[in-house]
Amino acid sequence: MIGSRLGAYEITAKLGEGGMGEVYRATDGKLKREVAIKVLPAGVAEDPERLARFEREAQMLAQLHHPHIASIFGLEESGGVKALVMELVEGPTLADRLAAGRPAVEESLSIARQIALALEAAHGKGIIHRDLKPQNVKLTEDAEVKVLDFGLAKALETPGAAASATVSPTLLNSPTLTAAGTQLGVILGTAAYMAPEQARGAAVDKRADIWAFGVVLWEMLTGASLFAADTVTDTLAGVLKTDIDLTDLPAETPAAIRRLLRRCLERDPRNRLHDIADARLVLDDVLAGRTGDADEEVPERQARMRWPVVLPWVVAAVLGALLLLRPGAPRNEATAPRPRLALEIALPPGQVLTDSSSSLALAPDGSAVVLSATDPVRGSQLWLRRLGDFDMAALRGTESGAMPFWSPDSRSIGFFRTSDGALCRYDLATGGVEVLALVGAGSTSTGVALVRGGSWAADGTIVFAATANGPIQRLTPAGAVEDVTVLDPSILDGSHRFPSFLPDGKHFVLNTWSNNRDTQEQVGGVYLASLEHGIERRLTRDASQALVAGPDRLVVRRGGALTALTLDPGTLEVTGSSSRIADAPLFWAASGGLFASATQAGDLAYLLDTGVGGGRIVWLGRDGTEIGSVDDDRPNIDALALPPNGRNYAVGGHGAGGSDIWVADEKRGVVDRLTPEGIDSTDPVWSPDGRRLAYVNEAAGSLGVYVREADGSREAELLLSDAQRDFVTSSWSPDGKYLLLDSNAKGEFRTELWLYDVQQGAARELLSDASASLREGVLSSDGGWLAYVSDETGNPEVFVRPFPALDRRWKVSQGGATSPHWRRDGRELLFESQADGAIQAVDLAPSPDGLDAGAPHTLFAPRPRLLALAPAPDHDRFLAGVLPADARQEPIRVILGWRSGLETGGSR
Repeated sequence: MIGSRLGAYEITAKLGEGGMGEVYRATDGKLKREVAIKVLPAGVAEDPERLARFEREAQMLAQLHHPHIASIFGLEESGGVKALVMELVEGPTLADRLAAGRPAVEESLSIARQIALALEAAHGKGIIHRDLKPQNVKLTEDAEVKVLDFGLAKALETPGAAASATVSPTLLNSPTLTAAGTQLGVILGTAAYMAPEQARGAAVDKRADIWAFGVVLWEMLTGASLFAADTVTDTLAGVLKTDIDLTDLPAETPAAIRRLLRRCLERDPRNRLHDIADARLVLDDVLAGRTGDADEEVPERQARMRWPVVLPWVVAAVLGALLLLRPGAPRNEATAPRPRLALEIALPPGQVLTDSSSSLALAPDGSAVVLSATDPVRGSQLWLRRLGDFDMAALRGTESGAMPFWSPDSRSIGFFRTSDGALCRYDLATGGVEVLALVGAGSTSTGVALVRGGSWAADGTIVFAATANGPIQRLTPAGAVEDVTVLDPSILDGSHRFPSFLPDGKHFVLNTWSNNRDTQEQVGGVYLASLEHGIERRLTRDASQALVAGPDRLVVRRGGALTALTLDPGTLEVTGSSSRIADAPLFWAASGGLFASATQAGDLAYLLDTGVGGGRIVWLGRDGTEIGSVDDDRPNIDALALPPNGRNYAVGGHGAGGSDIWVADEKRGVVDRLTPEGIDSTDPVWSPDGRRLAYVNEAAGSLGVYVREADGSREAELLLSDAQRDFVTSSWSPDGKYLLLDSNAKGEFRTELWLYDVQQGAARELLSDASASLREGVLSSDGGWLAYVSDETGNPEVFVRPFPALDRRWKVSQGGATSPHWRRDGRELLFESQADGAIQAVDLAPSPDGLDAGAPHTLFAPRPRLLALAPAPDHDRFLAGVLPADARQEPIRVILGWRSGLETGGSR
């Protein structure tokens, strides 16, 4: 089949074959990615009933998404050949690793733990592997494990077939018995790794995987097969009868692992370990050094480990008791608040807190903080800091995650994935990420998340605000997405946001919001709502997100401070006095969001608003060295834009008043605000004559396009707004006729290229792809070429097409790239490498074939403190926003037991 095509896939090499079919390497011609193609055996492909059942099984398997499980992409059919398209995992198999020699104990345990995590995630969805073996475990270059062929043994079953005895004699390399069935008495699996009940042809469940897991772990620790013999019959006899001698394990095998293997390799499944999660917990303890060889040592060691954590509480409690017992001290018969304890948490090196409110969340049990932090090159990801640990850990699989929130039991983290609009769950026990629903949670071109918060009830219901201009919705435990609140149709730019459940799990608080300042004064505030009735009444007029901090407390920002309001648990009314908790919490005035989190147990985490740490605007040479500076310091720089004449520049930045656009004249040293304060305005684009700026804001209730004279001499003009679509400005055509826009339908994240005709005042779709997002379109100076970014290959890459024909395309970047920019003469295209943030260039020239593109080459390496970059028209220098060398992100402040010693103030 090598050289042939299977649908959109070009077969390039054979990877192997077995009882489950032949496996090939292939290239996806549409997405330009490498995949594995598993051609189905004729017995499956030619049996309509079996094929239909296989397809049903494969659809279920395709829902498995886990860092340690190779994904299934889909089914493909062409010319009578049917195949499964799977993730191509590079690297040796575990069988290859074992052939090279016995791994060290720690390496074996690390591999086993990752296999256990994969099994745990699959078993949680009711999927059994049934053919776990070293050949089905891949080891990637970065020491990550990927388990292959999950559930395919069951998917390939054929009823009524007899088990084939013709298998490879090399049992150590895991031959698979190929004829299998659902009927009792039919054998399925790999002889050396199948569980005794599987070998007898009895029904199997997840405990068969636990047996195979034990056999694989044994082989890693000993370097020898446990049951392999010269024939299949002898091997099965060993599985059924051979004694398992734990003394064959290496002397350095921890006692806890010996006990674990004994439980995994019980022949009677009733006595076998029942859940792979228990195995993973044992491995976690051993790898972390938490489990000794003697059970009696554990309590003493645990006590020693806990003492540094509880010491501050013990000291505080003793001091409190002494104060109460001193002569004349007042006695309080009621239970006193627990002692107040304050600490700070530093962000990971090189990371900044994601520019969205609600980007940090404190676990309900007060044990950990999760936050969304952003690397200027790689984007956002969730990070976890347990308060009992020193270090903060990145959570794998949460890339592009924003606005995290906790499950009530502190075992899972909900978050919004801005790359595809998914509401996800991160399981702390397994490290797996599950997509709960696609809700359309996207982000602006500057990376600011449009989602506005979520909250999780004890029954599994999640309430959330998927967009910046919509109602509150809920995800039911059954997986349905429904509207809970209804927007007031008379308020065009109104929205509901930042829901937070009250302890009863039925009521929640939320904020109503309007981008119109006058309307916000009338309708804004904190409201009470319920799952049954929606919005019920306004509680306060505070224009900030409200945090539920117990059955009788709400926390808001009031007078520049975090303030606790008294909530009557019976009437659910705000009554009584307010109490000042902490000064200067970071607050996003443009959305009402607080960079803060509170628990019902009385703990609080927040970020301090220092108003410092701003950026500088400098000139960089073509090699990236600093060649000059501009007398214009900004607290937060999001975007820079240079006009063709190079005299002025536009800078976009955000602060307490929202995101604004300023216009500066470098020669005169004059800077003037262009956009209205209090309404987010982003993505400035210059007209070719340098007289006007187009930009985006939400004043009309959607991401609409506005234009204004750069000198501010006229009011802004709304060019384009659509209640069903959002638009983001990308560039202005050199002849001034068109604005190029990114656009997406409401509730969808996939973007398209649109064209706005400035003279006609009409917009139309320019270029789209049903399976990819297209964005950042820019025309060459002669208007003959269109450069843009598409993620059709799996990574964002820069492409070039002739304009207006658009009938051909050339990929001009490699390894991921964004932000294309034409040189004035059209002979060079700049872009930013997604891999490391380096600025790269490619030489371009027309040719008889259409376009002659050179190889991408680096102009200068990434600058780690770079905030924004604008190339000059001739690419001879760059205007850049950079952080000062001494700038730092303020640490997160955590107050445990904040009710102790409150300062009481007036009510409002």
